[in-house]
Amino acid sequence: TPRRKARRGTRSPRPPRRAPSGLGDLTVALEARGPLDAGTARALAEVGGWVVGQGGSVLLASTGALPAHPSFREHAFGATDPLPCTLAHGQRPAGPGWHVMRMPGTDWTEAGSGLGAGGAQVLLVHVAGGSVTGQHLLPVVQVSADLQTQARFGADLDGTVAGAYDEQAHQLGRILGAPP
Repeated sequence: TPRRKARRGTRSPRPPRRAPSGLGDLTVALEARGPLDAGTARALAEVGGWVVGQGGSVLLASTGALPAHPSFREHAFGATDPLPCTLAHGQRPAGPGWHVMRMPGTDWTEAGSGLGAGGAQVLLVHVAGGSVTGQHLLPVVQVSADLQTQARFGADLDGTVAGAYDEQAHQLGRILGAPP
């Protein structure tokens, strides 16, 4: 096929316009790898509540540490009962709110690809004892409240959190770029 020549005088495409947005415009995946204290679990529940409260969606991996953590369940859902799965692996939610995605296992890559295929635009993960690899389908934002993890893997982290749960929640909001 012959190559097309660019016509003289054609304008280059305009760059996309930026529009302000907030947490409610997002589908955020929340995850935790490694030990997680009750205050940090509550902070992550608080951030998820802000997203959902502003009209966004939060995706959780069914086999992840957050759905298993009593403090997270209590502060995100008002009860410590086990959470039922609301989505199949890789399924997109039909509407905003909290969603628990069924995971076939605990593999990090498998979890990230399911959450990304499910529409998550960012994966906020708390790490302790190590860091995680990036994902192909969505950006991973790694944070830690664990001092040993901060000291050893600080260069791999996107942010650190400290203090009471409400301070940590506000720090996480700022790390996501959209404080409540």
